[in-house]
Amino acid sequence: MRVVVTAKVKAVTPNSQPLVSFLRGFRDWTQYVVDEIWKLEHIPSIKELHQRFYRVLRIQGFRAHHCHKIERRAREIVKATKKNKGSKPVLKKLTARLDYQDYKLDLNSKILKIAVLNEEWVELKLQWYSYLDKYLDGSWRLREIQVSYRDGRIYVYLTFSRDVQLRESKTLMGVDINFNNITYTVVDLNGNLVSMGVIPFNGLKRALAHRIIAEKMQRRYSREWRYVRGIRESVRKHGRRARSILTDSCHYVSRRLVEVAKEYSALIVLEDLNKLRTRVNGSRKFNKKLSLWAYRRIQFYIHYKALIEGLSVAYVDPRNTSKTSPIGGKLEFINYKWVKLPTGHVVTRDLVASWNLALRGLNSLTRDVGARGHVEPLNAPDQMQSQEGMREKPVQVSKVTLVTKKITHGQPQFWKYYNGGWALRSGARWKIAENKLYLYVVFAKNVEAKRENTSKIYGVDINENNVTIYEYPAKRAVTIVTNFSKIVLGYAYRRAKIQQRWSKTYGVNGNRRIRYALRKLRERNVKRDIKLKLVRKVLDVVKDGLAVLEKLPKRFQDRVIEKNKVLNSIDVHRLKQSSIRGIHKVVIEKLAEHRIPYVLVNPSHTSSACPICGSKLSPMTGCAQRNGWKPRAMRCPRCRFTHDRDVIGAMNLVRKYLLHVEGHAVDLPKGTHDPCVEWSVTTVKCGAEVQPVLAKPTTT
Repeated sequence: MRVVVTAKVKAVTPNSQPLVSFLRGFRDWTQYVVDEIWKLEHIPSIKELHQRFYRVLRIQGFRAHHCHKIERRAREIVKATKKNKGSKPVLKKLTARLDYQDYKLDLNSKILKIAVLNEEWVELKLQWYSYLDKYLDGSWRLREIQVSYRDGRIYVYLTFSRDVQLRESKTLMGVDINFNNITYTVVDLNGNLVSMGVIPFNGLKRALAHRIIAEKMQRRYSREWRYVRGIRESVRKHGRRARSILTDSCHYVSRRLVEVAKEYSALIVLEDLNKLRTRVNGSRKFNKKLSLWAYRRIQFYIHYKALIEGLSVAYVDPRNTSKTSPIGGKLEFINYKWVKLPTGHVVTRDLVASWNLALRGLNSLTRDVGARGHVEPLNAPDQMQSQEGMREKPVQVSKVTLVTKKITHGQPQFWKYYNGGWALRSGARWKIAENKLYLYVVFAKNVEAKRENTSKIYGVDINENNVTIYEYPAKRAVTIVTNFSKIVLGYAYRRAKIQQRWSKTYGVNGNRRIRYALRKLRERNVKRDIKLKLVRKVLDVVKDGLAVLEKLPKRFQDRVIEKNKVLNSIDVHRLKQSSIRGIHKVVIEKLAEHRIPYVLVNPSHTSSACPICGSKLSPMTGCAQRNGWKPRAMRCPRCRFTHDRDVIGAMNLVRKYLLHVEGHAVDLPKGTHDPCVEWSVTTVKCGAEVQPVLAKPTTT
């Protein structure tokens, strides 16, 4: 694993005019490139930007690597702004990023030479700090730097990186972050208590005192503090002190905590806190503390300091950790701070919370690996180790993948996995349903992906109504049709008709007869049956090669709905029930179970970009899929390549894998003069009850 650290250093120079002129030119020409990109309908590639702006920037006196940084920085800004649906960005800060070819650092004299306009060099004397000496021991590598100029001061941000091997985790440490302390609990891999401790955190109290002083001055001089320089500087002084105190305190507690974790070789378990300030609303005093509470900064410092030491970090759900007994039974609350365990011991709620966090980390660990023990970090394959600076790289391929199965006792699958080399895992559960008792057991197995033959690469594009697979280099494609949208809408209309009939008859909603009638539809069983049949067909196709799938983002269906605001309620229901993520999850599980290697790649623009020239495609038919699957032809206006949208998506998945991972050219069809891609279409066979009759017709 590679760890990157950035250090901020002040710098001085006898003549700052050349440096300021360079930074101003760097900012202005970055703004110029941003303005030009903003006018385009798409985000151009680095190659296109280089061909368009390189000569213009070189004429202005920039070096070759300066031009590269300007183009890349402008592209990043525009891409992030359009992704967040923001307005046109305007750059104001005087900042420049420099590669190692554009600076020279003398570690003995601490002098930094920077290349500016017209091949001139500027010397900067760095204000060195003693804690930076640890990055000069030879294990760290200095990468790019960032130079900034503001308020008449020069700041240099040095970026160091090194490869770290994660240690073997012998224990787990649960960490509970509070206003005035950091509480930790260490347990072994069997869940037994090893150690507990509390690290005081006084930074919040001290920073709050400075903030109160600043607010009193603002209330006393309600108008003057904005215009009178002395009062304004005094307010800023207390704000800077509060910020410095918080930063120093966070570094102190995180450093002490990592030292304890290093002593026990522990895996650090932190709380997965999200939107805490917006969800919590207390008294005025509490809200003031909450606004200064730097819990995210503490977690960030703990995380990167632990990675530097080779310690792993995990995040778990903190819900009810201070209200649940870690040893079973029920807690007896004495007051808001102290609780009594079922054994009679009186402890603080902070200790209970950290204890529960450690146990939850242990539970998630055993749930992932199937046995309590050491978890080796998964490494990337050899072809990905060399892609250090690769952008939009795929998710790492696991050499050893662990598969878990949840089976109900009594089913034929139970004996299949029981006698098939699978290990029973802890965590079985009982369930009573309809006067029947069910036992759910979980099996686990370590499997190693096959590496014998990866000459065949299959791009698997999962859609609402089909799964399309493109085989490379045979240039064959197959589309397996499921018609999920037709099934979902059919069940939706039948369910609405049943609810309407029973509500008219009995005048109530949600009664037992309605539930019984809806349960007889068997919608969940039908969808699961189609899903498993579909996965079996996919495995039959990709069993002799490497599968390339999409890395689906979280809530991607909700993002599609938010983007297409014209969708009606029926289309929204159809998209949410399309089971795209469910099929994707089952396909990955089955690939791992059958030892078929797979890679996840970024799916952005795979269905809208031409696999030949990369241009934006134009649709030739409608894209609606309400009545089931229909071919959706797309055409490239540049090279005139024409094919189905789903086949193009599968081809682009293979192209991304070959370009970003393998790093060689792709031999895809070269336009209309090459033979067409061989394309076949098949349908998942289902019973008559799987295709419900629509209650009302739909239009495409």
